[in-house]
Amino acid sequence: MPTLAEGIGGRKRLIGGPFGSNLIQADYQKSGIPVIRGANMSYNNRWIGGEFVFVSDRKVQNDLATNLAHPGDIIVTQRGTLGQVSMVPFDLPFEEYVVSQSQMAICVDPQVAEPLFVYYFLKSPVFSQYIDNAAIKVGVPHINLGLLRDTPVEWPQKSKQQSIASVLSALDDKIELNRWMNETLEASAQAIFKDWFVDFGPVRRKLEGATDPVALLGGLMPNATRAADIAGLFPGSFGDDGLPEGWDEKPFSDFVDIIGGGTPKTSEPTYWNGDFPWFSVVDTPSGSDTFVFRTEKTITPRGLSGSSARLISPGTTIITARGTVGNLAIAGREMTFNQSCYALRSLKDLHPFFTYLAAKQVVERLKSMAHGSVFSTITRQTFENVNLPTSSIEIRDAFEKLSAPLLERISASVQENRTLAETRDYLLPKLMSGEVRVRDAQEAVS
Repeated sequence: MPTLAEGIGGRKRLIGGPFGSNLIQADYQKSGIPVIRGANMSYNNRWIGGEFVFVSDRKVQNDLATNLAHPGDIIVTQRGTLGQVSMVPFDLPFEEYVVSQSQMAICVDPQVAEPLFVYYFLKSPVFSQYIDNAAIKVGVPHINLGLLRDTPVEWPQKSKQQSIASVLSALDDKIELNRWMNETLEASAQAIFKDWFVDFGPVRRKLEGATDPVALLGGLMPNATRAADIAGLFPGSFGDDGLPEGWDEKPFSDFVDIIGGGTPKTSEPTYWNGDFPWFSVVDTPSGSDTFVFRTEKTITPRGLSGSSARLISPGTTIITARGTVGNLAIAGREMTFNQSCYALRSLKDLHPFFTYLAAKQVVERLKSMAHGSVFSTITRQTFENVNLPTSSIEIRDAFEKLSAPLLERISASVQENRTLAETRDYLLPKLMSGEVRVRDAQEAVS
């Protein structure tokens, strides 16, 4: 059977990362040529992204010139999380990237093969099975450049490659559009929250003499009638404490029930693989997906009753408190969570979405107090030490009416994306094997 290298234009079109001593942490700097590491893989569905570290142009010229990837190339993880595959996007402001020691790059000759087809092949169960069988399992499981180059591939005609890639990429395009919309929607909700409850924008604008309701709300509410109703709820001055007149300030812990999590015994099989999602840091929603509906692990009713794990209702905020600290999610359904997290259940008249957005501000404040470094843990005391301004109930109700539709749309698109991803993953191996015809798949997803 032909190999991957033969089908993309030759063995030299696959490159590995540098030898260990050629790229070390001391080489990293704040600008220059970006380095693709594991943290950048699958940042946004198909694409490399996130925060990069950089190396100097001179370092690349002297030591790393043979370890470069470019927009359109495919990146495959070599060690660690095997099976990670991403593409280098065209819309980032970089012309070249250094591939780290844990990644390999594939530069497909577009005259010979369709790059997107190669990407989807590398995401298929066929390739997953190949690397699972071929991986070198001494120490950290890994594959090498030779194994990747020699991967057997049944290459269809290029026109069919393009048709298969078109069907699958149409689904990924929709997923990416939904994620972009989610980012916009959450940013809108967060902007309103910050303007009202952190910067006190409507009060400041009244003091500055603004009278137009839309202007008083910072242009965040373009409907003049609704803006007038909301603007009238805000006071026009500040008290001696620096808060809007009539507002108070209380510890965040006064507004939420802080619930601890738990882990059933891992040695007891009857506790696991049940119907209750069990949230841990690995289940943190990517980007601005915000809501979590499924988790990597689930527990049974026996696991729930036999441990300190607690059930929480949909709409409850979850925050990671140890390990990777400060990640946030909203439970999209009834679920439970481990002891490295807290659930923040809204009390009194506080709305669930207000709680989530307030928790995001708490995390930002903790980061600023840590002077940009990573704070190591969150405890119950943390929530007692961070204060939250308290407005009138009417203002909080108005905020909920504005923010709830935005976050509900995020919830709906997250669920739609799950269906789209399941459809893509179902079609991928069947299109590759020819079990499903491209024309039938196109009709199914159109």
